[in-house]
Amino acid sequence: MHTKPFCVGDLDPHSTLIHILDDDSLRTLMTTRDTISDFVAYLSKRAKLFRGKTKIRATGEEQLLAIYLKELNAKGEHDFVFPTTRGKPPDQIFLAEGHWEDFQNSRERLAQLARDKISYLWDGLIEKFSTHALKGDQYFVTGGGIKDTEKVLRFMAREPRWKRSHYSQVIGNMLKTTSATQQRLRVLQTTEPGDPYYVFLLFPIPNDPSVTYEKYREVRRAVLEACCKIVRLRYPEAKDIVGIATESGFDGGGRSEDAIYFDAREWNAGAEVEAKELQAKLGILQKPIRRNFNVTEYPEIPVPGMKLKNPRNKPCPCGSGKKYKHCCLNK
Repeated sequence: MHTKPFCVGDLDPHSTLIHILDDDSLRTLMTTRDTISDFVAYLSKRAKLFRGKTKIRATGEEQLLAIYLKELNAKGEHDFVFPTTRGKPPDQIFLAEGHWEDFQNSRERLAQLARDKISYLWDGLIEKFSTHALKGDQYFVTGGGIKDTEKVLRFMAREPRWKRSHYSQVIGNMLKTTSATQQRLRVLQTTEPGDPYYVFLLFPIPNDPSVTYEKYREVRRAVLEACCKIVRLRYPEAKDIVGIATESGFDGGGRSEDAIYFDAREWNAGAEVEAKELQAKLGILQKPIRRNFNVTEYPEIPVPGMKLKNPRNKPCPCGSGKKYKHCCLNK
């Protein structure tokens, strides 16, 4: 008969920490931190916590996860931040029940979950690109084959959930506000070192029976590649550029997508001349309109009585998709 709980200590303090989770804890963690970046970041901070001087006891993994998701360190990263005494961390901490439930029921968390629904558009693109690459039935294949596709997928897959929400929202808004006869281009600049520049292109199918679908795809691909080169011309600091193109217009049905990777490090005088010629010929990014976004992981929730920042007819900041006056303004 067992009299003590099953315990596993730090088997080798000089090696990588081995994380052991039961079925429920693993399911909770992987459905909450469901991108590779978010998942690995949590495990890294968890390892640092367990190997620190503070002894930790918790009634469940979800209590630890709640603290991690609610707190930020001095670098603005999620972390296990606990109160200190005269600048010193506590010797030990016990996390009782309730932290996870409070976090899950908070207005910020509920608003985040509502907004993040759109982020799975990004996941769908990753799935679609990888499926076609593995099957070998991509419409266009560059000289590097699946290795080139892997570069695109690597950048897309490493994006955390909150960035996927932002990128998906940008793409979704472009599709909804661009008619089937319009061409539209958006460039999302990097926010952190090592991040790629994303180029989103909506390219209309010409209303000309003489232009075959194969020719349309060929031209769209060429324009997308030209856009990536012009982005490097316009933003010399760009190193990695990922381009994604699809048909203009929003019909809710099936559509095709192209994805390319452009290594902007391979740049010379000849490439610059070519990019300038393409920019003049296509009229791309000659006078770009800059839009600044303040994207946060948890949408801002209006506090009753505070001065309203959002006009009544603008989208509600909670991410519901409703107008502000029909959503949080009246709560």
